[in-house]
Amino acid sequence: PEWSSQTPLQLSHLWQTRLRAFGMSARNLSILTRILVLAAFYLVGGIVGTEVLFQDGTISLVWPPAGIALGAILLFGYRYWPGVALGTLLFAVVNGIPLGLFTLGTILGNVIGAIVCFYLLERFVRFQNAMERVHDVAGFVLMACLLGTTVNAASNAVSLVHSGTLAWNELFGSMMHWWAANAMAVLVISPFMLAWGTPSRIQWDPRRVFEALACLACLVAGTLISFNSWYVYGIQNYPLAFLPYPFLVWAALRFGQRGATTSTLLVSSIAIYDLLRDRGPFFTGSDEESVLLIGSYIGVLAVTNLLLAAISCERGRAERSVRESERQLRAVVADQTELIWRFTPDGCLTFINNACCRFLGKASADLLGRNPLRLFTPDERPILALDFAALPPDNPVASYDCKILSPDGRVTWHACTTRRLFDANNRTLEFQTVARDITERRQLEEQLRQSQKMEAIGQLAGGVAHDFNNLLIVIKGYATLLLAQGKFDAKTSESMRKILSSAERAAKLTRQLLMFSRKEPMRFQILDLNHVLADMDKMLHRLIGEHLTLDFNYCPDEPLFRGDTMMLEQVILNLTLNARDAMPDGGRIHLSTNIVNVDTPNTSRYPEARPGSFVRLQVSDTGSGIPSDILPRIFEPFFTTKEKGQGSGLGLATVFGIVKQHLGWIEVDTELNRGTTFSILLPLSKAEPPSTFAPDTGAIDHHGSETVLLVEDEASLREALRNMLEWYGYQVLDASTGAQALRLWKSHRKRIHLLLADMVLPDGFSGTELAAQLLADKPGLRIIYSTGYTDTIGKEVPKGPGIRFLPKPFLPQTLAQTVRECLDEAAEPAR
Repeated sequence: PEWSSQTPLQLSHLWQTRLRAFGMSARNLSILTRILVLAAFYLVGGIVGTEVLFQDGTISLVWPPAGIALGAILLFGYRYWPGVALGTLLFAVVNGIPLGLFTLGTILGNVIGAIVCFYLLERFVRFQNAMERVHDVAGFVLMACLLGTTVNAASNAVSLVHSGTLAWNELFGSMMHWWAANAMAVLVISPFMLAWGTPSRIQWDPRRVFEALACLACLVAGTLISFNSWYVYGIQNYPLAFLPYPFLVWAALRFGQRGATTSTLLVSSIAIYDLLRDRGPFFTGSDEESVLLIGSYIGVLAVTNLLLAAISCERGRAERSVRESERQLRAVVADQTELIWRFTPDGCLTFINNACCRFLGKASADLLGRNPLRLFTPDERPILALDFAALPPDNPVASYDCKILSPDGRVTWHACTTRRLFDANNRTLEFQTVARDITERRQLEEQLRQSQKMEAIGQLAGGVAHDFNNLLIVIKGYATLLLAQGKFDAKTSESMRKILSSAERAAKLTRQLLMFSRKEPMRFQILDLNHVLADMDKMLHRLIGEHLTLDFNYCPDEPLFRGDTMMLEQVILNLTLNARDAMPDGGRIHLSTNIVNVDTPNTSRYPEARPGSFVRLQVSDTGSGIPSDILPRIFEPFFTTKEKGQGSGLGLATVFGIVKQHLGWIEVDTELNRGTTFSILLPLSKAEPPSTFAPDTGAIDHHGSETVLLVEDEASLREALRNMLEWYGYQVLDASTGAQALRLWKSHRKRIHLLLADMVLPDGFSGTELAAQLLADKPGLRIIYSTGYTDTIGKEVPKGPGIRFLPKPFLPQTLAQTVRECLDEAAEPAR
């Protein structure tokens, strides 16, 4: 009932399960039990062997015990030799053979022969029981069938001679008869045991079961026709003996060593059975001749089948290996994140991997046969249409960066490597391209280049502004002093005032450059962005004109930040004026404040972005927008798209520098003909804004008579400063270096009241170092530092009573006021 209700596939699985269970049960037997089972099989094999004797029992074609012994030793190991010895002894007892020298020699010959075969195969062949290699089959035939069985045959023949059964002159002939019988058994029975005693890779399904049954039926029919028909008696019908060969080949090629050994055993058994009954094409009337013919037939049949099965297994293994390698290679290529494609010299795609299909949003069938240049942007195609066939065989690789179009129209940058593939004659087969997406890397590189460029421009602007400040002090100083003398006519005085006005405009330009280069001094305090924006409401309405609409949206919470009021007003003013200029025909400007939490900053576009809480100021317009080709340059100094004379190109550069000084960053969102939004993000502060106070603006007399030590390396500026101080009544000792100032100090120490020093001096002596030495010698000395590199504020300038800082450029009255206030400041009480 268990079998009758099963489908063919279920029967196949059930059969394999039972076989595996039987194999497991056999392996779980004890060694003693296995030895006894081996002895029993050996005895049965010996009984069968006595049934195939020729010439009145003097010639045996196949001696099954030899094959059983070797098969068992190979399957289970040499430890099972006692089973061979016990089987030989039992056979002698059953057949009434005296337990003498012959029996002992036979036992030794059978045991030693099996162990020698096992040793030769293990030592020289590295034999595998499955015999799925040609190497194993060839080694088995040579070592086991030809050499190993010789020991068994020689031992049995010598035992017959010593027992008196055989004469010495018949030793060789008898040994050959034993050897042939043992060799045939080893060649037919041992492989059958090994094939069915080792696991098989064949997967049984209904189709394969049907094929196996068909092969078996054809094999049996062909063998019966060859050996058991009434019209095939005698050697004249010898060619008919090979009728089973096609089916033997079928069994070997399709079912491996199990099919080969089983079919060989079946055909050999039928052939021997019929020959014993004087039938078949090998029956000649002479036993020796018949034995020779059928032995040759079985030997050729067995060796051929074993080799065919081994070749089939090796080929199958090689095909599986190739398929697996191909599968792995395809999986590696197909699953790569890089885009990979191949194309012929005439420009047709022959292969495209999954990553490329996913990127392009199309199936490979829709892409194969197309020109790969279609993948790239139109401006890249002429470059990529270069003759890749010119790549030489010794260096057939070209690497380049190019732009590839995505299905949604985005342009992505890819690093491509194209390789020219050759055949054995160095003729071009195909080209293979591997493309890796480097869009993000290009963006980061562009940001880095932009940042480095802006930093370099800032350094240049700061240096220019510093030198320009020195010139402005000279210009404004002399012009102011000349006007103060009042000795010129009205026309000349007006010219002097124009000089001062132009110098003042130049000073403002210099301050803008310093703001961009982040070297303008800041007066930081806690500010409320809502208040800063509200205070500018009326002024902004007057500036933009009546053709524009201006509205505000204030944050309900207090958007507090640490900043400079005047600087932030400059940022708001510049952004609003830019928005106005982008809408000459009218539009809307919207200013808003809010507090935002940045979790995942877009560092690819804004490297300064970082997580945290920030105050955001947004200035939006409905103007023309900013074209993408000029967007990266909008913060560069002197870069402007306005007509000549309508803009200096420093508005956004100033905004950029101020925001940087406030530790923030600027984000720009723009769309052509839809408008632009500038977002300023500044670190949020939790502190309360301090109360404000009005400074005392009472009149102060700036004149004096004290002695001032002036240290300035630029000669024209030093002379101008000396004249300014002397104009206000001060006595001046001037030096161009720190070392020269020290020499003057040694000579005039007692009468010097104040040191006015540039912070950067040419001899490596900084103004702060010089002041420190002089203060150590005279603690009451007053100090005024001055420099155009105003980024040093808060870093190098000492703090304390009697110490002031005077940024360049400055007017003579500013200089005189600072000197007077510093001299009049109360000294620190002695301790």
